[in-house]
Amino acid sequence: MEPILIADYECVTGEGPLWHSDEGRLYWVDIPTGRMFRYDPATGAHEQCYSGPVVGGFTLQADGKLLIGGFFTAINGVSRNYIARLNSDGSVDTSFNPGAGANSQAYSMALQADGKLLIGGNFTEFSGVTRNHTARLHTG
Repeated sequence: MEPILIADYECVTGEGPLWHSDEGRLYWVDIPTGRMFRYDPATGAHEQCYSGPVVGGFTLQADGKLLIGGFFTAINGVSRNYIARLNSDGSVDTSFNPGAGANSQAYSMALQADGKLLIGGNFTEFSGVTRNHTARLHTG
């Protein structure tokens, strides 16, 4: 099999590929530049879908909302300590309130079938509760 270039965004470290089966799209992040991309293999279309503070980990909900963790304390002027949920247009979903959030970076995420979010990172507390590097959150 011969690899082919599908998009040339000159990523520093394009990584964390995630296949969104409902959309039929592949997402990935370029951590150092704070950019995220998506690719639709059915049409060949690709685009940058996020640019902002550095994202270390992400996952997608079935409704298309994007959960991000990373190296930030605010997104688009909204206070969010290392974790946020974005609407499909890239705006912060203010209905998702992670409280005080993490006390340090979150860089790994997995959405469970029940809608709860597992996060991992460099934090030792989440919303003032001791959580050594892992936490489980309600996303509803």
